[in-house]
Amino acid sequence: MGIEADDCIVVEDSARGSTSVIWAGLRCVVAPNMLTKHGEFSGMQGC
Repeated sequence: MGIEADDCIVVEDSARGSTSVIWAGLRCVVAPNMLTKHGEFSGMQGC
């Protein structure tokens, strides 16, 4: 896409996906859905 990481924000609905986004060096907004809303998001750093 040619977009710099500093210009991106990823919207993710799972803890595993959010972790992947953080490891990739991107910023993340967590928006759980009906299936993932009870997941463990409390320890997320960078989201």
